[in-house]
Amino acid sequence: MKIAGSLSGNTIMQLAPPLFATFLLWLARLNEVTLYEFLAATILLGCAWVSYYRWRAAGDRYLPLFSIVSFMFWVYYALGLFWGTRRGYGERGELSDRLIEQAMLLALVGVLCLWIGKWTGIGRRLVSRKLLDIRVRHENTWSYIRTAVLLTLPLTFIVQSQAYLFGSGGRQVLMILTSTVPMALFVLLFRKLLRRQANHGEVLLIAVFLVGRFLAGIASGWLGASVSIMIICSVVYLYERRKISKVAIFLVMAYILFFQAGKEAFRKTFWGERVDSTFSQRISFWSSESLRNWQLTLEDPNAENWRRLMDQSLGRISLLQQTAHVLELTPDQVPFQHGRLYSYILVTWIPRALWPEKPSVNEANQFYQVAYGLTDSRELDKVSIAVGTVAESFINFGWWGPFLVMIPLGIFLDYFQHTFLARDSGWVLNAVGIALIPSFLAVESQLAQYIAGIMQCIGVALLVLWPVLHVQRRDGQSTRPLRSEFVPSGLGMPSLAPKRFF
Repeated sequence: MKIAGSLSGNTIMQLAPPLFATFLLWLARLNEVTLYEFLAATILLGCAWVSYYRWRAAGDRYLPLFSIVSFMFWVYYALGLFWGTRRGYGERGELSDRLIEQAMLLALVGVLCLWIGKWTGIGRRLVSRKLLDIRVRHENTWSYIRTAVLLTLPLTFIVQSQAYLFGSGGRQVLMILTSTVPMALFVLLFRKLLRRQANHGEVLLIAVFLVGRFLAGIASGWLGASVSIMIICSVVYLYERRKISKVAIFLVMAYILFFQAGKEAFRKTFWGERVDSTFSQRISFWSSESLRNWQLTLEDPNAENWRRLMDQSLGRISLLQQTAHVLELTPDQVPFQHGRLYSYILVTWIPRALWPEKPSVNEANQFYQVAYGLTDSRELDKVSIAVGTVAESFINFGWWGPFLVMIPLGIFLDYFQHTFLARDSGWVLNAVGIALIPSFLAVESQLAQYIAGIMQCIGVALLVLWPVLHVQRRDGQSTRPLRSEFVPSGLGMPSLAPKRFF
């Protein structure tokens, strides 16, 4: 009887939260939602929740990457289903329920194919038994890391105005040096802080880093820069405490919804017109413009005003409308591409200095924008729009696309999860893996950019940390990290090794 009761309780805990959350969205909906669409949204959320629930109950030794990625697919499709626009592009009018249902089905099949890739077990079998890590007992190691963090702070502001100083190829390296690399270094320090191992100087450095990066993100006009910081802090907390920070999730969603409302006006003012402005003026303008849009809606909260505000807030975190548009035009007006949009993956590691005419990583985006009528070919240098990995797979192979593309992608995610996010992967690989989590959450990216960008980030991050790296074997018998004792034993100082890892 106890076993039966336990099984029943587990079943309820796995099924009830996704159903209840989707029901709340349905109550607050701005669009009519069919039963089929409701069930698809519930299953999408269920893929993420059930995986997380089982991960926490079983005490698996790696971060639940598949749960996190599945949740992002739910964000990009389900929120737009209930609150997003249903208008088609150009003169096509409203998107039909049939297209919306097919778009939700395509997203659901794509997520399930990711899980099939994981269940094959191929990815984890490719994991090396050797790894690169730092000597955490050596103070020189942490001195190098602190110095590297300090050097990246001013570099962030310089790159905003001098991104093309070394050409388009150098721009990519500079962007990695000011994004993934400093975040990986930050993760190393932040983990020490959560384990109560950081000294006062490191605590101050962490605070300065967070404030500087957060303000720089707002001043640059990119939401992703500041959101990435919040996401990475949340993932480190999940990694160390094995529970989700509900406050962090609320802050991320509130931040995105608030600042999205003023982003278009900010970019028209400071990007399109190239207005000379100070750091504080850009922050003040974006904040006040977002606040003004929210106040206008709250003062006159009719359905049309809420729909306009939701279009502004959810426009860049929704793929539902774009996917439905792809389904409408493919293959009747735009023929299947049969893998042509993935060609950049084959040449990503060739330096542009050796191949000046190397194809651009944005070629797949540019094809999509022009072929599907989103952007005039003369405006491609001003805007880049991606359709997401699932819809892109359909553009290439139709309904076979998720099986041909998303299953291999699931194998890659499984390899990454066991190589960089496992408990026995060491401090460095864990830090690089966590710093790359925001890249995995960008499910709106096209596949070549998704995969190629991640591999390049790994290479540059390990190169920066090379002076303090050493090779060691992955200890398959123990999930404990290296002890972090920075002073010789017997001097009366407390051990800095964590008292509790899980």
